[in-house]
Amino acid sequence: MKKRILVMTSSLLTDRMLRHSSFISAISSDIDWHIWSTSCVDEDYWGELPPYITVSPFPSIRRPRDFPVTYVRRIFEYAWNQTHPSAPRRYMLKHFQLASPNFRNKVFHWTAKAVNACRVQFLLKQLAFRLYRNAFFGKEAEDALMHLKPDLVVVMNPFLFHEPAIAAIAQRSNIPSIAMIPSWDNISTKTSMVLRYHHYLVWSEQQRKELAKTYEDIPSSSSTAVGTPQYDSFFNVEHYITREAFFRQQGLDPTRKLVVYALGSPNFIREPEGLVRFVQHLTDDDHCKFQLLVRAHPIHHNADLRVELGSVLERIRIQDHPFGASAKHTRALDAQELKTWINTFRHADVIVNLASTVTLDGFFFQKPVVNIGYDPEEKGSQTELIRDICTQWPHYAQVTQSGSVWNAHSIDEAIHAVREYLTNQSLHHDQRTQLLEQACQFCDGNSGRRLAHTIAQFAEVRN
Repeated sequence: MKKRILVMTSSLLTDRMLRHSSFISAISSDIDWHIWSTSCVDEDYWGELPPYITVSPFPSIRRPRDFPVTYVRRIFEYAWNQTHPSAPRRYMLKHFQLASPNFRNKVFHWTAKAVNACRVQFLLKQLAFRLYRNAFFGKEAEDALMHLKPDLVVVMNPFLFHEPAIAAIAQRSNIPSIAMIPSWDNISTKTSMVLRYHHYLVWSEQQRKELAKTYEDIPSSSSTAVGTPQYDSFFNVEHYITREAFFRQQGLDPTRKLVVYALGSPNFIREPEGLVRFVQHLTDDDHCKFQLLVRAHPIHHNADLRVELGSVLERIRIQDHPFGASAKHTRALDAQELKTWINTFRHADVIVNLASTVTLDGFFFQKPVVNIGYDPEEKGSQTELIRDICTQWPHYAQVTQSGSVWNAHSIDEAIHAVREYLTNQSLHHDQRTQLLEQACQFCDGNSGRRLAHTIAQFAEVRN
């Protein structure tokens, strides 16, 4: 009887890892593959698939009761954060948990302090995991998993809600599960995973070491480096369009060079103000030599962004994106948006961003990157945070320390860096290559294939 593997995806990033990589083409017909996706509301997204691959909408999942399941888990998370004080977690503790006016959060914090003082965090962890595994996540979710009866469950987003809930149901039914760490900052910036899995899939050997160091109960032998499947599409020439065609689509001037200014999440740092100030500092000569294409974060509504950038709209071009007001977990990257994403970085001459994954997007096409290492807001309230992100947060500190980006400490320096890079794009070329190999390891367009093969091999070994 053929084995069944259930792969779950509940974000745009991991949808892209599966749909737009070498993953689908590498899947073996010896196994029945089932994909549960929150983006399956768009029936056209997954296209025509072979008969041994079935894509279905994610079943409805009910959140467990606050007491005791959520409360115990939150206390464990607070306790774990206190004993695993990475720079990002220290920031969250100081600016959100301790500064929160919510009395419940303060109770969590001080209870966690008492747990650690009594050295019983391990017992709390066991209790939290046991309560979560035995929680009721709704009849639809349980019935769907029991009807499918997979031999293996794959969690693509272990730090989100939907997928660990299904994994919990699977674990109490003795169905093995493995998890993908989907981004380069998850291990250092996220709180503890709510479950432990039989195996982990990571980007690189560096991330394998980081996982084992951060989670003492996860040995390095329980993880495999597969690369970055989301970047497989960068190697597919079928997605390439000419510079002339791309500039025409985006309403750009083909006689001028292109600087892409990529904005981060509006829920974190208010970057549009810094963009306005950046544009206001440009000279007429700058505008003659290059044009500015603004790429918004997927959760940024362009209508809101136009209001925030109103004073400089005539001097920039805002790239459209298709997501509008759709729910975050149901968004998906269609074929046209995929091409736009790829060719934006392929045809950019210089990229400007604040410590985001966009840096890697540019490096895959060997594009120079200027990092905003200063507070984009004029009042400077986030100066300390941004300095820490660029120099102490592990995922991006490796970038600035490598010399692969120009880490600008002021608007004037950022503009100077753009001018220098436009003059000499080979500047820091070797550092970019080394950083990419260190962070992503496999830069060959076959990470999706490695992902599929590793999952299939694990299913064979476990059964």
